[in-house]
Amino acid sequence: MHEDARPLALVVSDSLGDTAFAVLRAALAQFKHGSCEVRRLAKINDVESLRAVLDESSSRSVVVLHTIVDVALRRKVEGLLDSRCIPIIDVIGPALDALSMVLGQSPSQRVGAVHPSKV
Repeated sequence: MHEDARPLALVVSDSLGDTAFAVLRAALAQFKHGSCEVRRLAKINDVESLRAVLDESSSRSVVVLHTIVDVALRRKVEGLLDSRCIPIIDVIGPALDALSMVLGQSPSQRVGAVHPSKV
């Protein structure tokens, strides 16, 4: 299969994307090696860079895994993906929501909190 014909699994993050990338690698281990192209879009702070990647990949099947902690940016990214009927896997959001409820605190939304020296 020609590389451009393979589906694209896109890791998107407002930090480095290590968490979503690790989840994607674990999931892809259940499938035939090389079934899709994997790309990482790190340190995004607006939807324009994502829109550009999606525009250049418009003829391919795409799935997006993201770890965007900034709520406003997450909503914009998910809105863009929804408008294009692209499957979305929010790797961090459900964990933040559950912890917020249990801890009685709001998340800091601090980008790169896991590895602040790298961001």
